[in-house]
Amino acid sequence: MKIFSAKLTLVSAREKDRHIVYCLRCEKPQDTLSTHLARVCMKNSTPEERQAELQRAEENTKNWTRDRRVWDYAEMCKLYTNTALRLILLKDLRRKGFFIANPPQDTDTEVIDQSSTSTPIKQVLPPTSGSTEEAG
Repeated sequence: MKIFSAKLTLVSAREKDRHIVYCLRCEKPQDTLSTHLARVCMKNSTPEERQAELQRAEENTKNWTRDRRVWDYAEMCKLYTNTALRLILLKDLRRKGFFIANPPQDTDTEVIDQSSTSTPIKQVLPPTSGSTEEAG
């Protein structure tokens, strides 16, 4: 006769496989958005208002996953005419897990020397706030 002992283990919220949903109020990722809304961003709201906000955030997450996580390289070529900057953006998007439709050929993604571009990167990038450089 075998005796089985059951161990009860508590699994924290971080260990569970949860879908991260961004709070559209504070724009921060949340493991449990309903709890976050009740305790932080919508603590003075009704449960119905929080439920509506939760549904809005979940729909936003679905839309992002379905539509905005995919970048079309042909569209990128139209929007970003500077090849060096476009390839830097492409590399960064891939690193962050975005999908690229109509990707360039491997030969097109070779590192381009900044000096070979017609427009220096410094001229293409917008000035940052608090920049100490003077216009002129």
